[in-house]
Amino acid sequence: DHALSEALNDWPHERTAMNGFGFVQLVARMEMPSLLNRLEHSRPTASARYLLRQASMIQDAGRIELTCHPAVHEAIQEHWLIELAELTGRNPADIDVKRDAKLALDAGFAQAVTP
Repeated sequence: DHALSEALNDWPHERTAMNGFGFVQLVARMEMPSLLNRLEHSRPTASARYLLRQASMIQDAGRIELTCHPAVHEAIQEHWLIELAELTGRNPADIDVKRDAKLALDAGFAQAVTP
């Protein structure tokens, strides 16, 4: 308990007592929305970022084709696609985004497509 107090000395927070399992609840003011808050308030943007993360792991040769819900397509920013191209060693022209209104917001997928 003392070591925890020392480690968190400069961080503005409140601390409750430690329970029998050794867990301590820390309560502090939020300075920005949490990851869960961002997900809840901007699902299309969160889904777009997840889709791009999936695409960044593609190691196969060829163009990258992203298929997603139209709202997710609208949330994808152009510079994200440029970063994806750089990350995967492709030209930005080698990344295509297709809309499919039948897909759920988080059901988009990325695949390598050979010409």
